[in-house]
Amino acid sequence: MGPEKLCLSTFDVKAMSRGASAKNGGRLEERAARGVIPVMDTETPMALPKRSPVEILWRDDSVVIVNKPAGLLVHNSKWAGPKETSLRQLVARQIERQIYPVHRLDRPTSGVLLYALTREAARLWHDQLSQPDTRKTYIALARGWLAGPMTVDHPLKDGNARRPALTHFQPLAYCAAERVTLVQAMPRTGRQHQIRRHLARTAHQIIGDTTYGKGRINRHFREVYDLHRLFLHAAALTITHPVTGQRLHLQAAPPPGLQRLLHQLFPDETARLSEMQLPHYPCTLVIAR
Repeated sequence: MGPEKLCLSTFDVKAMSRGASAKNGGRLEERAARGVIPVMDTETPMALPKRSPVEILWRDDSVVIVNKPAGLLVHNSKWAGPKETSLRQLVARQIERQIYPVHRLDRPTSGVLLYALTREAARLWHDQLSQPDTRKTYIALARGWLAGPMTVDHPLKDGNARRPALTHFQPLAYCAAERVTLVQAMPRTGRQHQIRRHLARTAHQIIGDTTYGKGRINRHFREVYDLHRLFLHAAALTITHPVTGQRLHLQAAPPPGLQRLLHQLFPDETARLSEMQLPHYPCTLVIAR
């Protein structure tokens, strides 16, 4: 697949993370001192509209599956700020019952996320996520031209140990004007920041990633396209229901801000992208026209 001639709403930032740093980007305070508009670090919470309902993709007696907004922690943890509300709290309040985290998405990542409704269900769904027939599919906007399918098989430090990590990548569209590729990512393991770290290792850093990305490129997309977040979205999940045995195909549309950027970068391609079959996944990429 060769290069083609192709050429978000913004969340307000609650606060800049004190001392937050990013590779090739510098400390936020240092950027501000240089006259650069303060940028939200991808690990800093974003302000969300009050009482904005979380989109529920699937719910039954054992699980609730939602479309996670960017900027929220999956659950309260040591990374939470003072009085910060987690997505777990919002969803529990919305469905009026206790829920239990099954897996995680990074704070700046949006998309398909599971919560179990009982502790036993949490164990069952967690085990099911690690089964070979489970497929997690993400879309990312990556630096440079990804000429064809790519597999990164490189161990990553997870906690105190280096653990195997494998991710398959497939280019979906290329914008020559900005030299970025819309990429499908399919992680086969679940290490922290796996997709972000694997793309950074191959010099295809994700746009908007202030931890592993390029500060100069991030600033460009912030100033020209008003992109103030990481362009990484968990678009789809195929999983066998551990209780009923039903095969579930779930998909979450990218939030409006990311969709607007896709229309800007790929004006002649959004119709094709919205109708195309995602490689290795039995559904289409949901892009509003």
